[in-house]
Amino acid sequence: MKRISLRKKLIFAFLIILLVPTILIGTISFQSTKNQILEEQQASATESVHMLNTNITSMIAPKVHDIEYFAKKLNESYLQDDRRAELKSLFQEYINTHPEVELLYIGTADGRILDEPVHDYPSDYDPRVRTWYTEAFDNKGQVSITSPYVAKSTNNIVVTVMQTLPDESGVVALDLNISVLSALTDETRIGKTGFASIIDNNKLYIVEKDKESGSEATESYIDKIYAQDAGTVMENKRHLQFATNELTGWKIVGTMFTVEATNAAISTLRINLIIITVSIIAGIIFMLYMIKSIVHPIKSLQQSALKISEGDLTEFIDIHTKDEIGQLGEAFVAMKVNLKKLIRNVDQSSQHVQTAAQGLSANAEQNIAASEQVTEAMQQVAISTEKQTTGIDQNAISVEEIAKGVVEVADSALQVSDLSTQAIQLAEEGGQSVEQTVNQMVSIHDSVTQSDTMIKSLFDRTKEIGSIIEIISAISDQTNLLALNAAIEAARAGEHGKGFAVVADEVRKLAEQSHQSAEQISVLISGIHQDTAKSVQTMTKASTDVQEGLQLSEDTKEKFSSIVNSLREMAPKMEDISASAQEISAVVEEVSATAIELSDHAKLNAAASEEVAASTEQTLSSMQEIASSAKTLLDMADELQGYVDRFHY
Repeated sequence: MKRISLRKKLIFAFLIILLVPTILIGTISFQSTKNQILEEQQASATESVHMLNTNITSMIAPKVHDIEYFAKKLNESYLQDDRRAELKSLFQEYINTHPEVELLYIGTADGRILDEPVHDYPSDYDPRVRTWYTEAFDNKGQVSITSPYVAKSTNNIVVTVMQTLPDESGVVALDLNISVLSALTDETRIGKTGFASIIDNNKLYIVEKDKESGSEATESYIDKIYAQDAGTVMENKRHLQFATNELTGWKIVGTMFTVEATNAAISTLRINLIIITVSIIAGIIFMLYMIKSIVHPIKSLQQSALKISEGDLTEFIDIHTKDEIGQLGEAFVAMKVNLKKLIRNVDQSSQHVQTAAQGLSANAEQNIAASEQVTEAMQQVAISTEKQTTGIDQNAISVEEIAKGVVEVADSALQVSDLSTQAIQLAEEGGQSVEQTVNQMVSIHDSVTQSDTMIKSLFDRTKEIGSIIEIISAISDQTNLLALNAAIEAARAGEHGKGFAVVADEVRKLAEQSHQSAEQISVLISGIHQDTAKSVQTMTKASTDVQEGLQLSEDTKEKFSSIVNSLREMAPKMEDISASAQEISAVVEEVSATAIELSDHAKLNAAASEEVAASTEQTLSSMQEIASSAKTLLDMADELQGYVDRFHY
């Protein structure tokens, strides 16, 4: 899932949003339509069953009342022959006004049968053993109704309604033709293929589609129907609505087939599918437009971010939306502008540092060369001083041996004079070299001070860069927080917010990438900051060393001045010695004292020369350290410039 593009994720999310509700709507609509049709069929079945039940009651109830009337009216006197005509007239009148009654008759207790219309019965016919007669006496004083049967005389379906006479002299009964009820039941339609049925108390069909009247009901649902007075029985392919006629106890059953509801629901489903298909196509078109409006600016930001990560800050970012993506683009543009300014300032600072480091390195090399010259000069001064010391020692010996001859004294005096002149020249040259060293040290001190100022400025720039990086990191964190809030809101929105949750997640990843880039830049700036801090420390130490070298050079200059003054004072004296050689004998003690003094000065000069030589070597060492620091600073400036050159703005 992590490798799937944002476009595919959005398409997947939108398809789920489109397809799942439409499929659910289609399924629910199909099921709802089917259930509604089933309910309508059930209502129709209930109405049909109720109508048949009412027809049965309206057909049989009057006959029950008629039998009750006859049972109350008739008695044993009507069964006598003298009243036979009256009974016949009564029965004929009733038959004529009730054509649905096929036969009205009385079975007497003595085995006779009185009927209208009159039928011929076998000689052995005994009504007392007939079912209708025995059932009537089983229900004395109550009207009884037989199960439907086919009349032999008319071949019609009839039922017998009977009741015993009050004096139990016989049973009055009538045969009611219920063929009309059968026709009415056959005409009853529940839906297109559903039908109605009537079943008697003995589980025999009175009226049933495709079955003969009187056939036994053996279906699996029959027991369920007889288990209660009314209700509904659910079968796999049919629903049965039934009721019990209170008067007869018959079961009126309405059968409806579920396939009708399914077929009707399928036709509705086809219409819904057409509407859903059109809606899905329109939704897909809108979805593609929305996905393009979301993915296109994000891809533009991604390409710009990749180019910026490669150092190209010239990329133009063009996003016209005003939503969260547009705000992200504006923040990205602001970050790019600030980064461009930052890199430009760092570039300028690094160039200044590079130039200053080059100047410092050149000055350090010049100072090293000058220090080497001073060292060589001081070595020559030391040699001359040693020679001077030797001459003075020889002068002392000559003074001690002055008695050996004035000539030798004069020669020694001339040699001392020459050496003094040479020492004066060397001392003057040494003083000039030291003065040049002092001037050069001053120049080095100025260069070091300038470099120190520029490095401190670079140090401050790195601090500013760090602050800007912190601002960039804060923007990235804020963007990440906004993306997190959007994801939370999308999660609250449920299924409708999943697509926006994916968008929010991609925005959060871009913010994290920006934060990581800012952290990488922060690491680079931190390295530059540390190196700059080291450079500041190095330049501070170099400035201190230069200051110390400058002080030592001033001391050396003063000592050289003392040497020159001493030698200049010594030269006239040696000339006086040479001119007054004839007076040497007289002033041997003075010459001896002077020789001792010269020996002391020579030793002092030798010691001073050694100190100057040591100071010069120390100055040379300091210059070499300065040169090393300048080279390190130059390397760091080159490295910083290399980092900056990666960016194009």
